[in-house]
Amino acid sequence: MKLEKVKVISNVNLRKDYYLMKLEYKDSLLAKPGQFLMIKCSNLIYPLLRRPFAIHKVNKDSFEILYKVVGEGTKILSEKRKGDEIDILGPLGKGFTLDHNFSSTVILGTGVGCAPLLFLAEELSKRNKKIFILLGGKDESFILRSEEFKKFGECFFILKSKGESVFSFFKDFIKDKKTFVYVCTNRALSKEIGNFCKIQNIPCEISLESHMGCGIGVCLGCVIYGRNNKFLKVCKDGPVFSAKEVDWTKY
Repeated sequence: MKLEKVKVISNVNLRKDYYLMKLEYKDSLLAKPGQFLMIKCSNLIYPLLRRPFAIHKVNKDSFEILYKVVGEGTKILSEKRKGDEIDILGPLGKGFTLDHNFSSTVILGTGVGCAPLLFLAEELSKRNKKIFILLGGKDESFILRSEEFKKFGECFFILKSKGESVFSFFKDFIKDKKTFVYVCTNRALSKEIGNFCKIQNIPCEISLESHMGCGIGVCLGCVIYGRNNKFLKVCKDGPVFSAKEVDWTKY
């Protein structure tokens, strides 16, 4: 973990409110899939708090983040240009498990939830895993980075505009498969899939989102309930959790 100022290499508007930013970072290869950065979006007092962003891709001496403009902080971030300096803290958090005994894996993401999953898919491909990638969205414009994902696994696109349900597709897809599941999606779908995998005893890790003040486990702003009413810090104990760790009835 480091606190430092880095330079923007590029900041590209992919479509609608979605952006892909590349940042200089000499120790980028030390990062693990599922970890994140806390970024100070402005040099001014407002917005005061840093924003968490999943590491989307790692190159030698650089990180890429995939993000959506949803508020003042990300709006300011979207206006950054090549050569601008940004204050970052990271890499932070607990990432995905890469080494397991399953020969196949299912990776599921929806919308900007696919942000940490490209890095994951690339690392799993280096371990000769059979990778199935399920990407969901309202329509095709919400399927992000599909061509990049296709480099690492067999892709399936689930579109709400065609009346398709991500959860139903997922349940049918993994039926009778012996596989390890990775998920990053919205809160409601995370709860559905996490609870289902927990009950069915399917090995599953889910990257969870939460409002974060510090990103290092001090402020307790991102706490969720785990088993036996144990408090879990999304920023430090996660953001990646086994489905068995979380009390989904209180999520």
